[in-house]
Amino acid sequence: ESKVAEMVTQISQVGFLNYYGSRYFGRSDVKRHEVGLAVLQGDWRKAVGLLIGTNRREDSPTFEAWQAFQKGQMKDCLSLLPDTCPNLREMILTLIKTGDAREAYMSL
Repeated sequence: ESKVAEMVTQISQVGFLNYYGSRYFGRSDVKRHEVGLAVLQGDWRKAVGLLIGTNRREDSPTFEAWQAFQKGQMKDCLSLLPDTCPNLREMILTLIKTGDAREAYMSL
């Protein structure tokens, strides 16, 4: 019983990993293990950045958005994300509104 209470407290404080993958993002190049590690380490900005810039090839539709993200230019990042990436766009919009990478990640 105390173990369950401890786990509930931890989940309420830091959240839990939600499954995401190609069916959610429409891309199979998301390195889930790297994103998961960033989340476990509490590095929410890195987790968001990994989702934006998983595919860093110059011919990728998200490449320029990732570059803007890396420079801290969130409004440019949002405008450069294609409409075909609504989840990523929502995440960056939340980051712009709140300035909180954890909240942005949790908006997924």
